[in-house]
Amino acid sequence: MLGPSDASLHLANPQNAIFELWQKHDRLIEAVIDRYHCLDPAVSREDLKQQSFIAFVEGLANYDFTKGAHCQLSSYIYRFLQKEFHRLVPGRDKIVLVEDPSGTFLKFIEYSTYEKRKREFQQLGYRTTILSRIERFQETSFKAARDEASEDSQDVPASQDGLDDDIHAIDVSSPDVEDSIPAWMDARHAERFSEDQPAR
Repeated sequence: MLGPSDASLHLANPQNAIFELWQKHDRLIEAVIDRYHCLDPAVSREDLKQQSFIAFVEGLANYDFTKGAHCQLSSYIYRFLQKEFHRLVPGRDKIVLVEDPSGTFLKFIEYSTYEKRKREFQQLGYRTTILSRIERFQETSFKAARDEASEDSQDVPASQDGLDDDIHAIDVSSPDVEDSIPAWMDARHAERFSEDQPAR
């Protein structure tokens, strides 16, 4: 399935060729792991590393090598990494800010807790704002990792057929709640939104 430009790989042994390509994209893989690992400490880096190989193989199986410059392999693989990592840390990408009726900060809670207590907060008149714990992948970081994999540095992550852009449009995690959420609040981050009130 590999194109002519990949003839230098051991095509007589496809498993070796896939493994070599996976290793070639190691910096990109590690960059994504660095961020997703923060979403759930129960999921180890080794878990994510192993799952990255599964995502890589899936990406290769679905990659259309005839697209050439319209879709670099590293951009496509990046999407499959997100897909697999989102599966491993479901529901960990959001946290909820709780404020009293006057807007005074009360606490942060996990989104799963918010779902259970949403009606209670509404009855008390509390204001709740759902915050993203993940941020957009830094284009410079992506380019550096992709360049190491010998891809075209002008390429940027693009949506692909068969992938849900609504789920995968946001990709990598901020370090932790204490450091990241206040920064989002202070900057009035564009991804901040609320189910109980208009976005601010």
